[in-house]
Amino acid sequence: MTDIQTRIRALAPRLQLVSLATVTETGAPWVRFVAGRMMPDLSIWFSTHLSSRKIAHLRRDPRVHVTAGAADFTAQEWLQVEGRAEISTAQSDREAFWFDGLLAYVSGVDDPEYAVVKVIPDRIEIGAMGREPLVCQAG
Repeated sequence: MTDIQTRIRALAPRLQLVSLATVTETGAPWVRFVAGRMMPDLSIWFSTHLSSRKIAHLRRDPRVHVTAGAADFTAQEWLQVEGRAEISTAQSDREAFWFDGLLAYVSGVDDPEYAVVKVIPDRIEIGAMGREPLVCQAG
């Protein structure tokens, strides 16, 4: 593992609120918050309903952007992730991402609407005020 990969993981050590930008049917950006978790391979996973607007956007255009790592206004660094989304309904992925807070949205890990989206990074930047970003080409 490189030094920059260690720094990236340190900024996203657990489940956190991240902003996700997708591309709408008209080509416009659309941003919303999701509960995301960075995995050991630096992909970021979140869950959603298969009938959600996010899924419709991702089926048309899998390009996404995620901002993560800034828990509040005191954050010194944050992540900017450019990548592509993969939609998964594999039982192993659903179980790997599951946490009980999802019961507010789906009936359980076997709910047919429950999907996991994996953001596969092409580029990850560690941003900070007053300096150029550190870049990790992931793709």
